[in-house]
Amino acid sequence: MNQVSSRKVSIIIVNWNTGNLLEECLYSISRFNNSLVKKIVVVDNNSDDQSFNCVKSYKNVELIHLEKNYGFAKACNIGAKNCNSDYFLFLNPDARLTKLTLPGLVQYMDSPESKNVGISGVQLLDNNSQVTYSCSRFPTLFRYFCYSIGLLKIFPAFGSPMRDWPHTSNGEVDQIMGALFFVRSSLFISLKGFDERFFVYMEEVDFSFRAKLQGNNSFFLASVSAYHVGGGSSEKVKAKRIFYSTRSRILYMAKHYSVLKTIATIFISISIEPLCRIIFGIIKLSTYSIIEAIHSYLMLIRWLPNMLFRKNWQP
Repeated sequence: MNQVSSRKVSIIIVNWNTGNLLEECLYSISRFNNSLVKKIVVVDNNSDDQSFNCVKSYKNVELIHLEKNYGFAKACNIGAKNCNSDYFLFLNPDARLTKLTLPGLVQYMDSPESKNVGISGVQLLDNNSQVTYSCSRFPTLFRYFCYSIGLLKIFPAFGSPMRDWPHTSNGEVDQIMGALFFVRSSLFISLKGFDERFFVYMEEVDFSFRAKLQGNNSFFLASVSAYHVGGGSSEKVKAKRIFYSTRSRILYMAKHYSVLKTIATIFISISIEPLCRIIFGIIKLSTYSIIEAIHSYLMLIRWLPNMLFRKNWQP
């Protein structure tokens, strides 16, 4: 691999009750390619597990401790405002870099062939070194409907997650997973960062879509890898995870699609999808899944008037 210039990358990590995962993430950065890293910022969303204390062990890491949980998008933006480098790497605390992760990303993004690429990501491996599905197509009403009724288990190509693609070759994709999101800082600044109306989930999808509209593609590097445990802080709030993801999908449709498609998405979200989840829970004899589904969609129904009668969700 050719030599790449140094101090090009600022790494922004948003932490919320991730236990030992944050320390493992920071250790992987310090162990590999520290010469490429200009700055590391950990933005803590008011964790109560003291996971942010491990930052003290790393002299080159800045900790920004927020007084409350502002969500992923806003925390990323806060971290980015404290950085000045060619590239921003938004990295989940449940991810770990390898020796070639940063050199591979920087070398590709510095190359002439990437002149129309604004965002890139790498092949993500689980703890068993198995390739995980990390790329997606942009959402549409049809894809959301197929997801809601569980049709993706039979026809994965109908969904946004690219589970029908083995993730073993380099190529342009619609969207790179936010667990390891490598972006040109100039692009991030020009798009004014992530849309903070997405508390969690879909913020990287929205950003990638806006970037694509400006001619900035997303590129997946299967030739470069990193580790991603998966779950992370979202494992702490299983009962709310469905609510957050469904709410973000509705906001995404409201921002980028017509009123009619937004209404259709809301209908699917509060009627078809919860019914399907409850049915699947009954089939699996999982009382927890049934209770989780009911609780999550009741939260969604309580939130909807706030979304429909206020203007802060509108583009």
